[in-house]
Amino acid sequence: MSTEITVDASRGTALWGINLFRSDALSQLMNDLLHRERIGLLDEQCDKVKLALGEIVNIASSIPDGSWFRGTIWKELQDFADIYSHWNSHSGNDPDIVQRRQTELRKLRNKRNRIARRIRKNQHVLQNDLDLQLVDNMYAAFGKLAHSLPEVFVNLTKAVERFMNRKGD
Repeated sequence: MSTEITVDASRGTALWGINLFRSDALSQLMNDLLHRERIGLLDEQCDKVKLALGEIVNIASSIPDGSWFRGTIWKELQDFADIYSHWNSHSGNDPDIVQRRQTELRKLRNKRNRIARRIRKNQHVLQNDLDLQLVDNMYAAFGKLAHSLPEVFVNLTKAVERFMNRKGD
């Protein structure tokens, strides 16, 4: 006898928000980084990305110890931030440097996919661990980044706008 667990991922719920974060915001961040793969970011631009990712990691750590999200997704987000730091630690547009950024971008993609897979497969757990305010705060960190560098984060800006328009405040 199997028991089906029902989850509510309808618009405006925390599950809806975290699903949009994994499928839209992180993907659009990756698209924007892909467009900068050949030239990278200036140090001050890179610092803003690191700050935004650090804020997201801190927001994720606000969930109490012992929760599945804190133990799993928080660690994955921290790893994502660490990999990003390596992505732009290669400055210049020399072919070897571009190749290193491409390698780091592949690592970022793999980490984003791992985060997305864990979120997708654990909806029933996340339903109890998250609230929409946490997701809203994560989007706010990306929103500050997108607002501060609109010429760099064109796709991320659109992802943040989609979230804000759809959440139904």
